[in-house]
Amino acid sequence: MHLLSSLFRSRRGRQVALVAALLASALAVAAQDSDSGPVGLVPKENADEIVGRLAFSDTSLDSVLQTLETLTGRIVIRPQALPSPQLSLNARQPLTRAEAILAIESLLSINGIGVTPLGEKFLKVVPIANIRTEAPELVVGSLKDVPPSGKVVSKLFRLQYLDPGSFQQQAAQFVSGFATIVPFQNSNAVIVTDTIANLQRLEYVVSEVDRRLEIETKFYQINYANATELAEQIRAMIESARSSLAGNA
Repeated sequence: MHLLSSLFRSRRGRQVALVAALLASALAVAAQDSDSGPVGLVPKENADEIVGRLAFSDTSLDSVLQTLETLTGRIVIRPQALPSPQLSLNARQPLTRAEAILAIESLLSINGIGVTPLGEKFLKVVPIANIRTEAPELVVGSLKDVPPSGKVVSKLFRLQYLDPGSFQQQAAQFVSGFATIVPFQNSNAVIVTDTIANLQRLEYVVSEVDRRLEIETKFYQINYANATELAEQIRAMIESARSSLAGNA
């Protein structure tokens, strides 16, 4: 590894408590400001500083985490039991500090390791399957202007017309295997924990389908056919089309 240039519990009960805290926090933030602000690990200073090429070749996790500490100015806290992959990354052009952090976050994510901020001075590093219980960053506003990455966050979706229970079932095909989808029926809201890249795709889908169903009634003047017979024929055609679609699903 080398970095060139200028720098060298009851689990279920715990999850329920975490989700309740996330929702309360989200609603409080939403009342103050609809914008989510910066998402992901933000360097304490000099985010736009060019730090050079980032290059790892079969590098140990410890070395990569040391680089992350240097870039963020935060101290990494980690358990002993972590995946221990050999990590490789070759940035062919110089990166800013923020870009280098984003690259490392994504590299760790695809190798089964999650990173979440802990206060102002620390980073907690855990197996990505456990990240949902480690108070990941909560996003209330849109993610559309955030760079796509493997960073794991929790996103609050406020549904206007979709049922949260139905949303939970349909959204499962858009998220990772470790993701969680928690519906809140009474508030018509859902909290989804997954990577930013997947949440951005899900956010787009929600924007397209969470709409009022427009039903228009039209009247047709029938001159020759029997209205009852025509209605039965149309109904039969619709049922036939439905059966055909169901058979192809």
